[in-house]
Amino acid sequence: TVRVWFGNLQQIKLRTMEQNALIKVDLKESLSHLGIPFMEFHKGDRTLRFLLDTGASMNFIKKEILEEYSADAEMLPYKSEYFGIDNVNHQADMYSFTVESCGFKYKEEFQTMHDSNALIFPLEDGDLVVHGILGTPFFKKYKACFFYDEMEMYFSVPDAA
Repeated sequence: TVRVWFGNLQQIKLRTMEQNALIKVDLKESLSHLGIPFMEFHKGDRTLRFLLDTGASMNFIKKEILEEYSADAEMLPYKSEYFGIDNVNHQADMYSFTVESCGFKYKEEFQTMHDSNALIFPLEDGDLVVHGILGTPFFKKYKACFFYDEMEMYFSVPDAA
């Protein structure tokens, strides 16, 4: 479902927030690091960064994270199939994995990423490591709403999704 709203941006935001219990994510800070939006979640004492990719058809997570938290990662009984950059169909394991942000738990399905170097972005003061990608399933599940003019994202809290 695509909704097109016309009008003042502040009025649209207020209407959206009144209709849903929402969390606001200011994307300006993450964009200042790399020019790409990411969001931080927590697993225990560790901070995990996920790239926000509105064009990704799946959620992805590094296999090393699942191995590190193997007690909390549940392998699902099916695999994901994808077409690689090598022009070959591949299959990847699927896992259910829970992360936390803003005091809420998010249980998501993730496809494993085997290339650990795919999400390391070199910066002047060291590398920024991104642990996964949140794609369409996350945005759809939590009714994400992006306001690109102000670089903000709003999404539903898990209990309201």
